[in-house]
Amino acid sequence: MPYAIRAVALHDEPFEDRERMNLPLPEAPPAAFDDPVPAPPYGLTYDEEHLPLWWSMGAMTSWPILPVTLEVANRYNLWEGQLDSVSLIADLLDLTQPIDVLMSDIFPLYQAFWRVINSGLIAEVHTKTFRTAHGMLSSVQDYRKGSMAMQIHAWQATLSESAVVFTNLPGALPIPEGSPVPDTWDWQKSDEHGGAYWTGDGALPRIGQHRDVAVILYAPQFQSKPLGLSQFAYRDETHAYFPHAHFDEVVQDGGWTFGRKDDGYVGLWSHQPTHWREGQPEVFENAGLPFDLVASGAQNAWIVQIGDAGEWGSFAAFRAALAAADIQAVPVADAEGDGFDDGFAITYDAPGRGTVTFSWHDPLRVDGADIPLRWPWRFDNPFVRTRFDATRYDIAADGHRLFLDFATNARLATPAPGRTLRAVTFNTGTSGMYDPDAGPDGFGKEQGKLVEEWYGSGLTWVPAINAARAWLAATRPDVVGFQEIFHPGECVDIPESAWTGFVCDGWTEGMPTVAQDVLGPGWQVMCHPGQSDKCAAVHRRVGRFRGCDADLCQEGMAGATIDGCSRGCRVGRGVIDLWDEGGSLTLVNLHGSAGIETGDRDCRVLQFEQVFVDLGRGDGEPAANGERNLVMGDFNTDPGRMAEADPSAARLLDFAGEDRPFRFLSEMGPDVTPTYAGFFNIDHVLTDAGHGACWAAGVTPGRPQVADFPHFDHVPIVCDVVLDAPIPTRRLP
Repeated sequence: MPYAIRAVALHDEPFEDRERMNLPLPEAPPAAFDDPVPAPPYGLTYDEEHLPLWWSMGAMTSWPILPVTLEVANRYNLWEGQLDSVSLIADLLDLTQPIDVLMSDIFPLYQAFWRVINSGLIAEVHTKTFRTAHGMLSSVQDYRKGSMAMQIHAWQATLSESAVVFTNLPGALPIPEGSPVPDTWDWQKSDEHGGAYWTGDGALPRIGQHRDVAVILYAPQFQSKPLGLSQFAYRDETHAYFPHAHFDEVVQDGGWTFGRKDDGYVGLWSHQPTHWREGQPEVFENAGLPFDLVASGAQNAWIVQIGDAGEWGSFAAFRAALAAADIQAVPVADAEGDGFDDGFAITYDAPGRGTVTFSWHDPLRVDGADIPLRWPWRFDNPFVRTRFDATRYDIAADGHRLFLDFATNARLATPAPGRTLRAVTFNTGTSGMYDPDAGPDGFGKEQGKLVEEWYGSGLTWVPAINAARAWLAATRPDVVGFQEIFHPGECVDIPESAWTGFVCDGWTEGMPTVAQDVLGPGWQVMCHPGQSDKCAAVHRRVGRFRGCDADLCQEGMAGATIDGCSRGCRVGRGVIDLWDEGGSLTLVNLHGSAGIETGDRDCRVLQFEQVFVDLGRGDGEPAANGERNLVMGDFNTDPGRMAEADPSAARLLDFAGEDRPFRFLSEMGPDVTPTYAGFFNIDHVLTDAGHGACWAAGVTPGRPQVADFPHFDHVPIVCDVVLDAPIPTRRLP
């Protein structure tokens, strides 16, 4: 992938993207059936030659295409096959008549019901997306308002993969009220076509968006169930998907419903009063929590605004500002004389944005300035601006360019710099750490004893897990090496009297492990054979572990035991296949034996030799045997201070240091700031194919600690590693 595209994907500064897609096509019928229709664009025709193109847009029944659709469908009897979904037309007509007679017969019916007849149409659309590091708001602008839509998702606010909010005008309840939900319920099979409960729209809204604010207006312009046809029904309500289970907080205040996910905020306002619906099939594992926010009345106005901690500070401040804002919603009478009122005209004094006005017919205005809902650009954003019918795309981001010319098939791209990864090594143990003044809910001496006795000093106390999760989310690593992370599968051997406040309380087989929990979605985790408390992880935006197809491969890392040096493997190897043709990276996670006794030091010598000489799997290969290697972990020795007294520290310096194949990225030496116990540096990151800089959480000035209470006896080391280009595999002497 060209680096400019990668740079766009990783861009975290706020920006707005405007796009134009698909082709314009008249949707409403002419004044008379024999009136000419506007010529198609770009040299196209409305005849059989370009019929596959128009049908791909769902335009089988649009007025300009309908004559050729009737002719071809009759010729090949497609009414019982490809056109089964629109066979209603065939059922109402005498198909033996000439096409011009058929069109004349159809016209009165078409004039009355064109908004439902064209429910599958996907015509020209203009979209906006506003994105920040913490949230995204996307919507279609003034698109087919008031008409039924089968395959349209009109807008969405996104704070994470699953913390999303959107509205629609539903077609029908999935389950009749009061009926039980079948155990075999499947949304994909039961809610796929038409203006269904969550997909499509019984009638599309008119939407206007300006950056992080959008107004969504519902006003159906046809009668539900025309001619008694239930497939064209819509309910007298609109509703929002707002899943409590996937937000950190959900709060309601007046007409507003607010959600927070990490540092991202969303506020959703409804003019009509809302309530949470129960008794319908759950959507995407909502854990029995509310997710369906219902507002009575098919005509409604919704407002959405997103924000984040960077601008608003606290979630409470964001909520208070929006809840105090003045909003006026004035009914709009029927302007077209079609018998259907036109929703509401909205005036919203958007905090920090100005006065926003919008209605069914008026333009979107912010502080009196018109905000365009149409534009000539295929793409218009800070990285590329290209007209819809242009063949050249000149994309620039982060000092890199990608030039594409589809007329000449030219493709020019600046070369990528060295790949940068953020690596974290984190011993999450808590040996001897507790707060002597802790209250009943804190981590005091009693909790410390429980961890030492039953949990092997691993990360198990729930507030510490929460703190680690929040710190990792803020740090955004690409690869992580854990030591003493604890595997909840061991809970079966721990008495229930030791569960309260710890991960075992409520944990069941199949739930995420602690490593998965603190990392969140999007990660692959692999652990050492025989040592479930030592795991490595890679985010899927970077690559994937070779040989691991699941999110968790519990003993997936390569390793070998050393007799007399604890059970299982303290050295683990995982090979990461990087995206973007980036080759591979061999990740070695190390947890050296602890202690200062001769046996402890001898074990560390052998473990370092596993890393750099021979892993012990019978092939004579070291753990660090890849084209590029990253070695990190709790080494349990300080090579900068202990080389003269500890043979394992001296042995490590045979392989890493100045003029050695591997270099320390983490700080090492007698004068560097200690990161462990105030005296030593024993957590390290090494590589043989790159350079970088590291910091220690809570130790390096300006870098936040993981938790504001005593718990962790190590601090994580964070390194931004610039990897060199791939080099041939080699063995060390």
